[in-house]
Amino acid sequence: SVAPPCFGPLIAASPAITQLVKLAPVDATTRTAVGSAGVIGTPATLPDKWTVTGGFLVGPGAYLANREGIANLDLSNRDLSGIQLHTNTISNVNFSGSNLTGASFKNVTFTNVNLDGANLSKANLSGASGSVTGTPSTMPWGYQVLAGVIGPKP
Repeated sequence: SVAPPCFGPLIAASPAITQLVKLAPVDATTRTAVGSAGVIGTPATLPDKWTVTGGFLVGPGAYLANREGIANLDLSNRDLSGIQLHTNTISNVNFSGSNLTGASFKNVTFTNVNLDGANLSKANLSGASGSVTGTPSTMPWGYQVLAGVIGPKP
């Protein structure tokens, strides 16, 4: 599939940022959304379940694959279903209690990532490795967290 356009840096006070998210809304059948990096500030309005966190537009189906800086973020208790985070190193991110159904963590390296209570059903963890904390409420078939390490079941 083709990656959506990446917008950034953007000044969030501009009405253009809200329009960018509306131009590429999350679609449950195609999982398309805007990619972002370097967003500055907080827009006056965003679609439901979307926010700016750490300079990224974050919400269900957000495309954050191949991005630098996915670190030190609080993404707890959010609907991040279908979020695309593949081919990243994700460090010190709190996903506790979040809905990560259908998320892509393909080829991700986790470092101190909190997954306590997160729903990872139907998530793509192919090639994912590294250290996590907490116990997810649901894991995709064939995967486990064992002694703080995420990976395939033997």
